[in-house]
Amino acid sequence: MSFNFKGFGVDLKPSFFIMCLLLVLLGRGSELCVLVFSVTLHESAHILTAFAFGLPAEGITVTPIGQQARIRGLERLSFFRRILVVVAGPAVNCILWMLFGSRLNLALFIFNMLPVYPLDGGRLLHYILGYCLGILRANRVQSFLSRGIATCIFLVGFIQPVLYGYNISLLCIGLYLIKINKREYINMTFAFYRSVMYRSDKKVLTVRSYMAGENIGLKTLVYRLGWDYYTVVYVRSPLGGCAGSISEEELIGYIMCKSINHRLRDVLNDSI
Repeated sequence: MSFNFKGFGVDLKPSFFIMCLLLVLLGRGSELCVLVFSVTLHESAHILTAFAFGLPAEGITVTPIGQQARIRGLERLSFFRRILVVVAGPAVNCILWMLFGSRLNLALFIFNMLPVYPLDGGRLLHYILGYCLGILRANRVQSFLSRGIATCIFLVGFIQPVLYGYNISLLCIGLYLIKINKREYINMTFAFYRSVMYRSDKKVLTVRSYMAGENIGLKTLVYRLGWDYYTVVYVRSPLGGCAGSISEEELIGYIMCKSINHRLRDVLNDSI
């Protein structure tokens, strides 16, 4: 079920209504109200912080494990501002916990800081790893970690009903995180290629350079590209010295025209 208010879309998943019905039937209607209120404030913090940096939200998706703001173009922000957008949501839950002693908000804070896609902790770790390792390498590490933690949550979910009656929340959360992880991996990879191909002229980037032998594969180098720096590869000649340099545009352009299954010497030879 979807609604649109002046360009801002609200997408309500059917599974969200099922979750609400189950909580009401279990006599936890009051907890549901506090949960929806807290999660709404959480996502509002993401949206307002992004808007302050010039990125209006396209909408919000309501799922069984919470809400998720749809903010396009986060990769265009600086590393520091991107981090602020991510931590704004959990910070609200932390403040509500400290002010009112709300255990529910403490649980929301801890849950959201888990390093799992698409939670805030997963995005935060992804941005940090992307800055240190390169976006595509960070994608692989984060996806592997997310699948592992989501699987553990799912397995623990089988124990939860034994200890707490009919409570299968962890089982549902683990299953949902496993399902959504692959989609998030694809989305982050697509966002990376889009940002590298269409660099913003309004963003000042640090230049990061690498020296590599001419037999190094292009895939190895593409995995080192990032959002927050511009990459230049210097090709080392077999006889010593530098045989030439390749910018990230030339690297991506060659891959788009040919394929990623080439080596640096192929790029150099074609550019001569």
